Amino acid sequence: MKNYSYKILLFVCFTLLLSGCVSKKEKITVNSTQNTDQAEKYYYDCVKDIKNNYKGGPIDIDFTKFRHGYFQTLQKDLLNKDNFLEKKLGDALSNEDWEAVIKTADKILDQNFTRIRAHTLKSYAYHMLGKESELNSRMASGLIRSILSSGDGKTFETAFHVFRVEEEYDILKTLQLFPSKQALTENNGDMFDYFECENSNGQEFKIYFKITEHFKALQSIVENNSRK
Repeated sequence: MKNYSYKILLFVCFTLLLSGCVSKKEKITVNSTQNTDQAEKYYYDCVKDIKNNYKGGPIDIDFTKFRHGYFQTLQKDLLNKDNFLEKKLGDALSNEDWEAVIKTADKILDQNFTRIRAHTLKSYAYHMLGKESELNSRMASGLIRSILSSGDGKTFETAFHVFRVEEEYDILKTLQLFPSKQALTENNGDMFDYFECENSNGQEFKIYFKITEHFKALQSIVENNSRK
C-alpha cells in the first residue's frame, strides 16, 4: 500500500493554480427562474446545469452558496451518515484501482456534489490513467477556494467558515497539516472547531473553523429526537 497523500496534495495545488491561470473558455451559469435565493434550489440547479452543460473552462457559480445549499438538503440526516462509500473509495485508492476510484467517486458525487475528496480523487485517478477530468479539478479547486477565502483560520474572528466536518479535514489536508488535538469551543455566540496541528517539518499551527450552522443543526435534531 502506497501513501498518496503528498502526491495528491501536489496535484490539488496544481489544479488550484491552474484554475486561476487557464485562458477564458465557455463559462457555465445557473439557469434558475424562480426562488433562486433558496439554498436547496440553488444547489440542485447548479448540479443539473453543471452536469448538462459543462464543456470546459471556469465554473461560474457561487461556491459558498452552493456548499450551503447542499448543507440545507441533508440537515435531517446529519446523524445518519453512511461512510461505506468513503471507505470503499479509500480502499480503491490504496489498491491503485483507478477505475474503481472513479466509479466510487461518481457514486459519492451523485449524493453530494460538494464532496471535495471525491472530486479530487476522481481527477487524480484520471490523471493516473493518462486522462483528464477538468470538471472535477475545477470543482475541487472552487470548493477549496471558497473555504480558504472565508478567512485565514488563525483566530476566532478569521476562522475558516465550513458547513460540514468533512470540509475541515479537506482543508487541513490541502494545507498539509496534521492534527494532534481537536476541541469544540464557543466564542461570542458562535461555535468553532479548534485544531492544534503540525506540518511535515514539525512546525506547529493553531487552526480555527467556524461551524455554527452545523452545530445548531445537530443540536436541533437531538432536541427534536428527545421529544419523540
